[in-house]
Amino acid sequence: MIERSDFMRWLFGLILALLLTAWYLPKENRKHLHLWEYLYLMTVNVLVFTPLSITDFWISITPLGTGRVSFEVYLWQFSVLENIWLTIPLGAMIAKHRPAWSLIISGLVVGGGIETIQYLISHWWWLNRSSDINDVIANAIGVMIGGVVWKVGSKLKGSLTTVMKGN
Repeated sequence: MIERSDFMRWLFGLILALLLTAWYLPKENRKHLHLWEYLYLMTVNVLVFTPLSITDFWISITPLGTGRVSFEVYLWQFSVLENIWLTIPLGAMIAKHRPAWSLIISGLVVGGGIETIQYLISHWWWLNRSSDINDVIANAIGVMIGGVVWKVGSKLKGSLTTVMKGN
């Protein structure tokens, strides 16, 4: 039987998933957000806003708790790479719709926003997620990498199309 406290720990992620789905369903929104982008956002939602913990390829459910906050910068750990990989597609999605200069600001806002929300819901609903400055930095790096890859890929695609039409 599911305890009330266990349900509450999953509540924020479920609400966010329902809101994201409700936003995606109208036809005019599906034109701007492709299925792979929607599935990516749903995956990030589950990984970030539920009591799941991924540590060095292991997935577990966190015990009840309020988590911790760390301001110690230590970027040479595997979780930093996980956070970079997690946000590279988000950087591409942002670059697709926003100017290149906004990537740094977007990366910091995304990273800071995720960590702040994790802190709040950890304390409200015992999610037991950590809020870490390394995650903010890694998320910003991932967003910037994804954005740069998208912008460079778009320019290369445009150049190749021009070359191919010229022949």
